[in-house]
Amino acid sequence: ELRGNPEMSDSSRTISADRIDYDETRAVADARGDVRMLLREDSTWAFAREARYFRDDGLIWLYGDPEVRRRGQGGESDLVVRADTLKLYEAGREGEGFGHVHISRGGVLARSERASFQLSRDRLLLWGNPVAWDGTGEVRADTMSVGLADHRPDLLRAFGHVQVHYAPVERVDE
Repeated sequence: ELRGNPEMSDSSRTISADRIDYDETRAVADARGDVRMLLREDSTWAFAREARYFRDDGLIWLYGDPEVRRRGQGGESDLVVRADTLKLYEAGREGEGFGHVHISRGGVLARSERASFQLSRDRLLLWGNPVAWDGTGEVRADTMSVGLADHRPDLLRAFGHVQVHYAPVERVDE
């Protein structure tokens, strides 16, 4: 057991928290209190009040206001995923959100009860009353797939019962 803002680090990641318990025989770390994890490969950050990290599987469970943040490249906004519980696989930067999922990237926002995400490909699958919106309107559906690029939805697919509410953008002729 490590206390007093300990930090565990190797070439791939750094984990810091108020307290870290590491079981070497199972290769499992339990972190509590102001958990911060940096995945160095693409500067993805994970934050939570509690986390459980399975080193051999590269699996991270995040609890207590968890957030995963992938830094935007080339001037793009960060991709941020929040939920009641987040599950993140280090390899491929893939994961799932459970309960009150909120996703943002620049002016594009989405929410649902469940989500699957591929951070490295900026792809999201939302289900459980998903809604995606930006400054001009929103889309609601039973299930939704969203691809993001350059601060905007690159591709949005809505399945099942779909509702689209968009207002035309006023144009000012010069």
